[in-house]
Formats: sequence, structure tokens, C-alpha cells
Amino acid sequence: MKVKGSAGRGETAKSYETEYNFGANLQESVKLFGEAAIHAGFVTREVVNVQNIIRNAINAGKKPEEIDALVKAHKPGVKVSRKKSKLEKTLADTKLMSPEELATIVKAAQAELASRK
Repeated sequence: MKVKGSAGRGETAKSYETEYNFGANLQESVKLFGEAAIHAGFVTREVVNVQNIIRNAINAGKKPEEIDALVKAHKPGVKVSRKKSKLEKTLADTKLMSPEELATIVKAAQAELASRK
């Protein structure tokens, strides 16, 4: 399988692609790396997935019992799409902006808010 890694951003970013044999299926992977390693990798990935479910639920204002239900409903390997709100998209975009760009956005948002009063 081809594996690509990169470091940096923009014009200074560097990347490299290589081949790595993970095995074509579960049996081959176990043969190559052993059951313990395959299980450890699975658990590590799924802990992160469950943490993401919890984080998204907290950010969405879910109650503890709702979070528990979401976690219990999680099935490894089954992707559940969650649409981001306009606010979440905007905040994510601001993380990529320079301080100057962010200041411009804040001023524009304040002007828009003032015009609506």
C-alpha cells in the first residue's frame, strides 16, 4: 500500500510517498505483525474515534445521556457524517488565518452586526 507523509505548509511543504506492506487482509496482517499488535492498533484508533464522538457531542451541547447513547451506537468502521454548523465552519476557517486577516474579519462582522440593530 502506498503511504504518503508530509511536513510543513504552503510552498515550503515537503512530502514523501513510499510502499508499506500492511497485509491484504486481517489474516495477512496478523501473520505479519501478530494478534497483539493488530489489536493494539485497532484499540488505539477506536479510542480516538470515541473521543471524537464525545468532543463533537460536547461542542453540540449534548447532555451526558445523549453522549452515552452516541458512544454506545458507535460501530467501528462505520462512518457517521455530522454536518458542521456555520459557526463551526467559520471558526475552523479562522484558525488558518493570519492575525491581520482575522482582525479584518472581526471588524467586518462587527460592522455587519451594527447594521442590523
